[in-house]
Amino acid sequence: MSKTFAGKTIAITGAAGVIGHCLCRYFGEHGAAIAAIDRSDKVLALPEVFAGQGFGVKATQADIVDAEA
Repeated sequence: MSKTFAGKTIAITGAAGVIGHCLCRYFGEHGAAIAAIDRSDKVLALPEVFAGQGFGVKATQADIVDAEA
């Protein structure tokens, strides 16, 4: 498998949703470290979900529309 994104960090908003989850997997499998962001607290489970798949995920709960958040 190509490690096209090795050494890169990809920020994914909406990471707890279906499309966000797929993007986390895609970029992680291609070598990226993942910064997962979502308004839902479900995002906080993603590091554990992807722990055994060989790529790092850091997760935070935030509303990117809210500047103070």
